[in-house]
Amino acid sequence: MRSGAIVIAIASFAVGGGAAHVPPPASTPAPRSAAIALAPPARRAVPRAPATAAAPRSALEVRVPAGGRPAAAAEVRIADGSELAPAVVETDVDGIARFPDVGPGPYEIWAASKQLASPLARIAESSAERVELALEPASAVTGELVADGGARASGVVQLVPLDVDHAIRTATVDARGRFAFDGIPHGRWRIDATSPGLLQTTARVIVVDEPEHSAIVRLERAASLGGTVVDQRGEPVAAATIVVRRQGSRGARAAAPAFGAMRWVYPFAGRRQLPTNDGARFGAVRPGTRPAECGDGHCGIDLVAAKGTTVHATGDGEVIVARATLGTEAGRFVAIDHGGGLVTMYMHLDQLRDGLEVGEKIRAGTPVGTVGSTGFDPTKSGPHLHFAITHHRGGRTWYLDPEVMLRRAVVLATPRTLDLAGEAFAHASREHAEIPVAETITTDASGRFRVGDLEPGAYLAVAFAADLAPGASEPITVLSGQDRDGVVVMLQPGAVVRGTVSTRNGPLPGATIIASTGLGESSSKVATTSSNARGEFTLRALAGTVTLTVSAPKVGEATRTIDLTGVEASRADFTLVVEDAVLRGVVRSPAGPVARATVRVVEGASQRSVVTDAVGQFTMPVAAGRYTLEVASAEFPSRRATLDSDRFGEIRLEQGGGARVRIGSAHDGGPLAGIRVDARGPGGATATRTTDARGIVELGGLAPGTWSLAVSAKDFAPVTRSVAVRASRVPEDLRIDLARAATLAGVVRDSRGARVPGARVSAGGAQTQTDADGNFRLTGVAIGAVELEATRGDQVGSVPLRLVAGDERVTLTVELSD
Repeated sequence: MRSGAIVIAIASFAVGGGAAHVPPPASTPAPRSAAIALAPPARRAVPRAPATAAAPRSALEVRVPAGGRPAAAAEVRIADGSELAPAVVETDVDGIARFPDVGPGPYEIWAASKQLASPLARIAESSAERVELALEPASAVTGELVADGGARASGVVQLVPLDVDHAIRTATVDARGRFAFDGIPHGRWRIDATSPGLLQTTARVIVVDEPEHSAIVRLERAASLGGTVVDQRGEPVAAATIVVRRQGSRGARAAAPAFGAMRWVYPFAGRRQLPTNDGARFGAVRPGTRPAECGDGHCGIDLVAAKGTTVHATGDGEVIVARATLGTEAGRFVAIDHGGGLVTMYMHLDQLRDGLEVGEKIRAGTPVGTVGSTGFDPTKSGPHLHFAITHHRGGRTWYLDPEVMLRRAVVLATPRTLDLAGEAFAHASREHAEIPVAETITTDASGRFRVGDLEPGAYLAVAFAADLAPGASEPITVLSGQDRDGVVVMLQPGAVVRGTVSTRNGPLPGATIIASTGLGESSSKVATTSSNARGEFTLRALAGTVTLTVSAPKVGEATRTIDLTGVEASRADFTLVVEDAVLRGVVRSPAGPVARATVRVVEGASQRSVVTDAVGQFTMPVAAGRYTLEVASAEFPSRRATLDSDRFGEIRLEQGGGARVRIGSAHDGGPLAGIRVDARGPGGATATRTTDARGIVELGGLAPGTWSLAVSAKDFAPVTRSVAVRASRVPEDLRIDLARAATLAGVVRDSRGARVPGARVSAGGAQTQTDADGNFRLTGVAIGAVELEATRGDQVGSVPLRLVAGDERVTLTVELSD
C-alpha cells in the first residue's frame, strides 16, 4: 500500500456482512451494453441500513491531504460492489470526509480533486489499520459525443482503465454533448459511450499523461428491427424469448443482467483485470456449436493469471457443482447458485479448495480453488480462469456477459488462504432486498417483438418458447438508422425423444434425464425430466444435436449424443450399470504417496474419475469388473494400470523431470510476464504454461526425453528450443531471450488497383485477413528474410522483405496477379 494523503480511520470495523448499499439514482439512462454503467449523482453518502448483531457497523473517517496540507472539497468515493455507482462524500475545510454508518468490507475507496487523484485503497474484510494515500498529479479529461452529421449527443460516458489499477469512472453528457472527468490517474483508458438511438462502433483509447486531455467520440445512428413469432399454424407465440445474433461478429442481444442490490467481489485479489483482447471477451470466436446468445461462441470471459492464483467466490450463494475430477472441456470447476436463477461458474481450475462440497453455503470472497489449465483450451492461452454467468429460466440455461458485473465488483486487497472455509463470514448475515434477476427481450401477447440499439449489419432473430423447438428468421440486413419491421420467426413442435432407463435388475424409476447442447464451457440445458415407475421418459421440443445425460443414485451415469435434424421422433434407451463394487488403491512415487493425482477410468463398465487424498489413496464406486486406469499428476509422468474391483491396488509413478524456463527481453534482459510456452515431448505429450511476473515457467511431470519448447508472444519473434529432460527432481534450467518482432501493415489490391477484401495475408509465421477496405495488419512477424504473401482464390501476390527487430512497415502494398 502506498503512503501519502488519504488517512482512513475505521472504528469497530468487524468481519461480516451488512454491506452498505447505495440506492440507484432516481432516473438514469438505460445502458446499451455491459460497457456502460449508470452515472452517479453529484453527492451521496452511504445510507443507513438495518444493523444486526451479526453485522456491526461503524463510522468511517477519511482524511485527504494534498502536498501535506488538507484538501478541502475533494470528492471521496467508496464502493462495495453492490451498486453501479459509488457513494460520494466531499471533504470539509480540514480535508475530512465522514461516512457515518458503514458495514464491514471489503471496499474500494479513492479521492479526486480536479487535476489530483489518489491511488485506489482497498479495505479488507476486517481492518483497524490507518491507511494513508497521497493525492498525486492527475488529469482532467473532457470531450464531446458527436453523432452523424456533427450533431451533439447526450448520454453516459465511462472511462475504463487499461493499464492503471483504478476504478471505472462514469459521467453524464450534457445537452451540448460534453462530458468531463476530474482527477484521472495517468495511463491508458478506454472511452465507452452510450446515447439513446446512437452507437459507438469503434474503440476509443486515450493515453492520459498531461494535465488536461480532450477527446471526441464519434457515434453513428443505431438500427432496430421488429417482427412476430408464430407457431406452425401461424398463431402468435406470446412470451417467447428473443436473441438477435450478429452474423460474422461477436455481438448478440439476449438476456441482460440486472444484479439487484447484491454485493459482488472480483474473482482475483489485488488488481482488477478486464479482457483487453477481444478473443478473451464474451462472444469471441470459438469452434463448434454454441448457444445463440454467445455470439461467435465464447460463453464467458477469460481472465489470465499464473497457475495457483486463488479464485474467490464472486457472490453469496450455494455451491451446486464442485467437480474436482477431469473429463470435460471445463476441466475442474465450481458453480455457485446466487438465487433468482443466477449462477456463476469458475472453470479450468488447477485444484478446488479442500472440503468444498455441493450444498455448502458460501460468502462472497471465499476461496473456491486456484487457477489452472485443466480441460480443453482451444486458444492455447495457458493458465486462466474461464468465468461465466448463466440465468436459468423456463427450463433452459441462458448465458450472460459477465463483464458488467466484474466492472462493478470490488477487489480484495490480498488473496484469502485456501484453508479458509468461510469462517470469516460464518457469523455474518446480509439481507438483500432484491434477488438477482435477468431482463429478457420477449414477445407480447400478439407475438410481437422489437429490438433496438443494433449496429448496422446482418442479423438472425432466434426465438425460444416453452413446448416449441427454437427457430430462427432468415438473415436480415439493417442499415444505420433503419427501423426494419416484418421479421417472422416460425417455431415448430420439434422432435420428441422417448426411451427407457433400466439396470440389470429391471426398469429404473426416478432417474434424471437432462437434454443439453454444447460441451464444457458452453453446455446449455434445454430440457429435463425423470423416468416413471416403468423406467420410461419423454422429452419434447428438441432440435439439432442434443446430448442426453442419465443419472441416478448408486448407478453409473450414461450419456448419448443424438442428431435430431429433420426428424420428428427418436428413441434412446439406456441401461445403467449398478455400482455395487469399488475401486480402491494408492498412488505412490519414488518420493512417497502422491496427493491430488487424478485417477480416471479409460476402459471398464463404469466411467469415473477421482482425485487422490493427502496420503495418495482413492476410492470410487463402480460396477464389478476389471478396469484400466490412467493416473495423471502435475509432478510425475502419467501412467496406465489395470485394477480389479474390490481389491486394493498400488499404482507406482516413475520419476519424471522438469524444466524451469526464464523468458527475458533480448533488448535489456528484463523478465517478460504473460509469455506462453508450448512444450511437446515423447509420445506426443504436451504441456502449456505462461510466465509469471519473474518471467519464469515451471514445467513439471515431464517424461524423460527430448522436449521442444515453442515460445510465442505478441510483438516478439517466435522462438523454438529443444531441451533434454532427465528423470530428476531438479528441473533443467533454460533461458530464452525474445527479440522484438516486426509489424507489417498495408493494403492488398488486384491487378486493376482495386482494394481486395477477405484476402489471406501471411508473413514470418503471422497471418490475418484483409478487412472490407482491403487493409491488413500483421504483428509478431519473425525477423530476417521473409515473404509477405497475399492470396484470394487463385490470385496470389508477394513482396520479399528483410526485417530487423522492432521494424514497423505500415505502408506496404501487395498486388495480386490474375
